[in-house]
Amino acid sequence: MRLLDGVVPDHVSGAKIADFDPLTPAPVLLQIPAGSTAALPLVLVSESARRSSGPAPYWRPGTQVMWREGSGPLGTGEPVLDTSLPHFAVPVSVVRDDAEALVVWLRTGTPVLRAARADGLDKRADRSTLFTAAVVQDLGVHAYYDQVRVAPTGRPWSVWALFAEGNREFAGWYVNLERPHVRDSLAVYTSDHALDLWVEPDRTMLGQFRSCQTALSR
Repeated sequence: MRLLDGVVPDHVSGAKIADFDPLTPAPVLLQIPAGSTAALPLVLVSESARRSSGPAPYWRPGTQVMWREGSGPLGTGEPVLDTSLPHFAVPVSVVRDDAEALVVWLRTGTPVLRAARADGLDKRADRSTLFTAAVVQDLGVHAYYDQVRVAPTGRPWSVWALFAEGNREFAGWYVNLERPHVRDSLAVYTSDHALDLWVEPDRTMLGQFRSCQTALSR
């Protein structure tokens, strides 16, 4: 069953991974010592400075930008305004940016920001408080697949083409349902809608939400 006709761009496929070098050093936008919160910069993002993705100007290939998600648990909630508050964020390298889509590269080993439960439990340990538990900022490392992320302009999702770390073997697609992106000069901003899809290389769907949690835990 073909699920993603018109969703997964034809130019993002296993045949195209040769265009991206998995040995490229991880972006260095998050050089923060492990366990340190004092090193996190206080950045108050002006909402008026944001604009919708799509119109020019565009980022050049190789530009490093931040991909920031919502200020609530699991990257949900309103798009983050004060980036010193707990939220999810990953530094990514621009592959393509134009009127149709933003395409970025995220390599395993890249340092990332995560919103962790303040009580120390795994974020899904107590589902009754999954979206209400207090959170603190945590620093982690991206450890689930090298990724080419495609954010089609104005669409409420992004599609992540997944490749095994280091050997370029195509592993499938992860479809993240989220708000259409807005941006400023340094970052894109979205918020997660929690329900996601995992799609096999033959474009059959493995499962949704629960399967994705196992295969690609944040």
